[in-house]
Amino acid sequence: MATSSGLEKCLAVGLDVFLDAQPGQNNAPRYPGRIRGWDEGNYILFGLNRGARLPVVRRGAECVVRFMHEGEVWGFTAAVGEAIAQSEFPLIQLHWPNNVARIQVRKHERAPIHIPCTLHVGEESDDCSINDISSGGCSLIANRDLAVSDTMHLSFRMPDGGQVSRRPVIIRNRREDPSGTFSYGCQFQEETEEDRGIELFVKRKIAMDRGEAAPHPQLLVLSRNDEDVRVAQQGLKESPYQAVAATGILDLGYRLKTCNTVGILISFEQKELSAIEIIPLINATQDTEEVPLFLYGGGADLHAQATGTGAALCLDSLEQVQEVLPHLPALPEPAATEEEEADAPAEEGEVTGAEGESEAAPAEEEDSVSLDSPAEEMEFDEDDDGDDGEDEIDLG
Repeated sequence: MATSSGLEKCLAVGLDVFLDAQPGQNNAPRYPGRIRGWDEGNYILFGLNRGARLPVVRRGAECVVRFMHEGEVWGFTAAVGEAIAQSEFPLIQLHWPNNVARIQVRKHERAPIHIPCTLHVGEESDDCSINDISSGGCSLIANRDLAVSDTMHLSFRMPDGGQVSRRPVIIRNRREDPSGTFSYGCQFQEETEEDRGIELFVKRKIAMDRGEAAPHPQLLVLSRNDEDVRVAQQGLKESPYQAVAATGILDLGYRLKTCNTVGILISFEQKELSAIEIIPLINATQDTEEVPLFLYGGGADLHAQATGTGAALCLDSLEQVQEVLPHLPALPEPAATEEEEADAPAEEGEVTGAEGESEAAPAEEEDSVSLDSPAEEMEFDEDDDGDDGEDEIDLG
């Protein structure tokens, strides 16, 4: 029996698929049809659409099947078992595939989260949950039965504390789960400022999940003057830190969620609030208690007030930015290079080969599917229409 590839979780009777009976041949016809049934690990029944002619296939010949599921294109190569000609819906039995490939085609990449949500339909409200999210939409689990193209509103709080209130969405796809609940792919309507916060959260979450979170510690520069960031960066060029602009209080909040922030430089010239008001506000914000704040500009009287409200240091100008370095948290030791590891003595219990190289147990290889391999030759025409549910893609 073939190993599990997740294929069984997205198959459904009536699922629209395309069959390529002559993979690899230019301009070969592709036959639209639907899944009519399957026996996991053994076979899949492909049924042509009403009135379609049955392709000429022989038992054991390989064909390629493609279909769309939750913003991804899936494809696999399968051998033909037998053709079952019926008057209205011709069926072809395909052996269960050994390898399955899929690619992401959503315009907006989504991050997995699990947060409670309130679903508003007219005057009624239901409790539901969100399983993943992007700046363009989300995946929703609810008990209420709704139809594709229905509109509704969602209210929820992001894991980083951002509040989303009665956000209009439209249902782009629907699936009923065996548990009796319903899964919906929802597209956000009416772009708002909330989208930017969601997008930055998603990017940060994905980067952290992949181990790609911002490698450089960063100093945020809260200033109305773009030149300040350049000056700060010039002063930090010999250090491991980067200067990143924050153009206002709202933008500062976004940056704190997405950057590896180790300190904040605050200009005495502010628009929304005074620098003296901003300092205690940041200090009272969750997860920023240990981030040192530095005021620059404004003179001795302002510096005295800033120190009294929580500033770690005050500078006359950003030309003195290197003076903040002793106030920043200690950085982790850099990982040893391959040369350093090679020169290091073997630890007790470590087995070395004849040349002194460490001998580790061979890692178990994971099964992988390459979209470029002959078994998974798939050509996708992405139609980026801005729909973050299931984009319309011409698989034919």
